[in-house]
Amino acid sequence: MRFLLITRPELGDTNDLFRVACQDRGVELTELTAGNVGSAELGGTEPRLIYCAGADPASRLIEKLVARPGDALLHDPHFLCDHQPILLRKLGIPMARAVYLPNPETLAQQVEWLGGFPVAVKLPGLEGGAGVSRAHSLEDLSRQLAEPGGDSAMLEAFVPHVRCWRLTVLNGEVLAASASVAPEGDFRTNIAGGRNDPGASLPDGAADIAINAVRVLRLGFGGVDLMEGADAKLTLAEVNFPCYFADQTENGTDIAGAIVDHLREKAASEEVRA
Repeated sequence: MRFLLITRPELGDTNDLFRVACQDRGVELTELTAGNVGSAELGGTEPRLIYCAGADPASRLIEKLVARPGDALLHDPHFLCDHQPILLRKLGIPMARAVYLPNPETLAQQVEWLGGFPVAVKLPGLEGGAGVSRAHSLEDLSRQLAEPGGDSAMLEAFVPHVRCWRLTVLNGEVLAASASVAPEGDFRTNIAGGRNDPGASLPDGAADIAINAVRVLRLGFGGVDLMEGADAKLTLAEVNFPCYFADQTENGTDIAGAIVDHLREKAASEEVRA
């Protein structure tokens, strides 16, 4: 059975992990990037294993084009939860208060509802802490919202936290958990310069929140970011799918291999049902 990895050249360490995982298991690997998708991937009837490592629109489109009934995937590529915080909050996942449509005419009241300044300002579609900032006054906030992309920004109550956890979940289990702290002079823990916190202990309830959040979004896999307050209170920041996990393999955890194994088991179970 073939494994289709939809990816980008710059995801080198992720690609390498899947190459090794497939080679170790005797699974044929085909890497698909924008511009190299052929009729063999678009046609045929043989079931495949598919993982989309790229989060960009081109990779998402390739996944929709190649996926067909009988393939084993970690999600339904045609189901798009484009505002995941709304669904997660409605189903009881602990998250910060948010304003999805900032209104310049009632901005002061919206900030008051969030709990006052500072507030977090988040631009959509960006990764690695890009597009996330804080506003400390009404003037500061109004300026940020007037900048390019600001008209689609979301506002959140700012959650002070001592560290941020990344829990990588597959098939209802936490495969890896790592903690990071923000670099000096910043509040974002997921940017270049952030420091690992290897001595931290995973708080009670973190695994349950992460597993439930991935399930709610109809995913078989995801990287869940949880903020841990000084009182150990946990707040979900976001669920990432696909997610970067190469930095969680240093302790020997074979996440790519676990994904390949899970998809093979899923494909086999679907064959039995058929």
